[in-house]
Amino acid sequence: MTRTSTLFALLSISLAACDGGSADKDSASDSVEATGTERPGDDTSNGTQARTAHIVGSAAAGSESGSIQVHLAATGELVGEGEIGEDGRYVAMVEAETEAVIVSAFDAAGELRGEVLVAATGEAESTTSAAPMTSETRLEAEVYVAAEAEASAEAEAEGEGEAESTAIADLRARIDAEVAAAVDAAPDREEAVRSLSIAILAAQETEARAMATFDPEHSEDFDSRAAVDVEVLAEVDAMLDSGMSSEDADRWLLAAEDAAAAAAEISVEARAEAESSASLALRTTLDAMASLGSSTWAVADASARVAAEHEAHFSSLTAEAIVEASAHGEAVSEATLEAQAELEARLEAEGDREDAAAAWASFEAAVVGSAEALLEPEEMEEGEDDSALLGLITDLDVDAALDIVSVVEAAADATVMLEAEVEALANTYEPEMSSEEVAESVVEARLAFHSEVYGSVDSASSELAADLIVMASGGFVAGGAAR
Repeated sequence: MTRTSTLFALLSISLAACDGGSADKDSASDSVEATGTERPGDDTSNGTQARTAHIVGSAAAGSESGSIQVHLAATGELVGEGEIGEDGRYVAMVEAETEAVIVSAFDAAGELRGEVLVAATGEAESTTSAAPMTSETRLEAEVYVAAEAEASAEAEAEGEGEAESTAIADLRARIDAEVAAAVDAAPDREEAVRSLSIAILAAQETEARAMATFDPEHSEDFDSRAAVDVEVLAEVDAMLDSGMSSEDADRWLLAAEDAAAAAAEISVEARAEAESSASLALRTTLDAMASLGSSTWAVADASARVAAEHEAHFSSLTAEAIVEASAHGEAVSEATLEAQAELEARLEAEGDREDAAAAWASFEAAVVGSAEALLEPEEMEEGEDDSALLGLITDLDVDAALDIVSVVEAAADATVMLEAEVEALANTYEPEMSSEEVAESVVEARLAFHSEVYGSVDSASSELAADLIVMASGGFVAGGAAR
């Protein structure tokens, strides 16, 4: 007899404390019916079968010839079962049109071997593919269950009724193999999972608040948590089941989130700012929890590196928009785009959090340059500073150049102020803080940063300088390195 997954046992305790891809449907049905057992969704009292669907996929290594259980992520209720073949492939019969389920694989001895989160089962008689089970999918499933429990507890404590649903696409995009490996190595897995769930909830709340702050007109009716629907997630899972890498899938999910925001006409600047703010919330939360001993620095560092890649994706979109809108010369455009390409290339290469921070620092230098070069460009040797801002200044008269220098000086002060705010939040953070409290602190700090930088703008060229500085200096550069 198989045992129920540990994460559902933990979920039931939490709740008490709070008190697609396609496959051959005929062969899927035959595989399930061949077991001769009644499954959740079967109704034999009147000789008819209730509305059922199927989930197919590759089970975790070591679970061959074992069994499958499918539970509701929110409650742990069993809604489906199946069997695993000798080749590791499984078919599970489940209740149709059910959202957010956890597929768990057990070996022949009843030991849990792996799990995967499925956004929704299909319509009756349909078949949905799940992503192949890995340590990454197991962590995604655990974090989702923990996040739902945390959100429910937080909503109840605040007297807000039903909690916001956790955005599955965003959660999955923020967890990669390195994050999973860090959690696998944590001395207390339950605490590491809980910390990651709290940080991701804070990131999602911050992203929504930042969009509403920086583009209130277009974000009013946009729900970032529901930006990627279950049909899109099912397509991604089908591609994963067919051989797509998890890295490509994460990039696909990130692009899908952004495409939904773009379709709602939310500006690229607001989308980039939302990700920078979300990244800051996630990094600050995990760093604070590592300092408190609730998680590990390995988890915080691995998650920060993923955040660095996400920010780079949006800075790329911002760079393209800035270059397209700019009326200045090729020197500015080429320097900006070359710096962006170098940033993405470095982040795609193997490396850790410090490597990511170094890549962002180099990006800032390539875009903003040095204060000495901006103040006295004639004193710089050829090739010593080829930054985008220096290229901009050399095309302007003295007064216009001084306007840009004023923006640069204001940005330097703003960065110091932002880093101080981040430090203060990290030092005063408590695990009991709600995601809304973290989001409010982060967005206020980011808004103050923007106000300081753009407060010195009084010309088109100085506005361009401010746009470049915010893109290069306002994101991962502030607090991205390990504490």
